[in-house]
Amino acid sequence: MTRLALALVGAAVGYLAAAVRPAPRAPAPIVETRVVRVPAPMPPPVAPPPAEPPPPAPPHAEPAPEHRTAVEKGRTLVARAFTSGRWGDEEARDLRAVLPELSRAEHDELMASLVPAINDGRIAVTTDGPPF
Repeated sequence: MTRLALALVGAAVGYLAAAVRPAPRAPAPIVETRVVRVPAPMPPPVAPPPAEPPPPAPPHAEPAPEHRTAVEKGRTLVARAFTSGRWGDEEARDLRAVLPELSRAEHDELMASLVPAINDGRIAVTTDGPPF
């Protein structure tokens, strides 16, 4: 039985050795090379200088009295919320009425003080609807 086992192992080793031999290499492909000359790009056209300088920007006009009133009302609403420690339905409604009249910077100024105070719990939101 030992001879049979050795013969089987020897046959298996021979089979595996033949299976793992590297495949013969294929001949290298023939590659053609060509030299193509590309002309240098043309420089961009130069625009003629403007005939006259653009008109100066108009000076900043003073904000309308209604706008100043809206800004002050928004600031007052936020200040009252800090004093009372609450933000209810009335404050939310009044702020929603004022927000469309504010510039982006003024809106951001109000929200930059109001939102962190609400998030920190310094101002309690008591409204049933959206707070802004």
